[in-house]
Amino acid sequence: MTGSSKVPVEGFKGLRGLNGVAKFTIVKIPTSDQNRLPQSHTCMNQLDLPEYKDKETTKRMVMMAIKEGKLFGIL
Repeated sequence: MTGSSKVPVEGFKGLRGLNGVAKFTIVKIPTSDQNRLPQSHTCMNQLDLPEYKDKETTKRMVMMAIKEGKLFGIL
């Protein structure tokens, strides 16, 4: 979810984006589509997380996104 291969020495507060320091953020995305996967924007250190109906759906969809990302050699 970040453009960095590891956490900077300063911790997450030191993450850099295209225009300098860019804090890691999670943005809630309103949606009625409970099959929509989370999306990441590595240049901005941002995770777009759809608002799922419950914790179990959230966990399942996040794990699916991680698994699918690994299949493409992204992680």
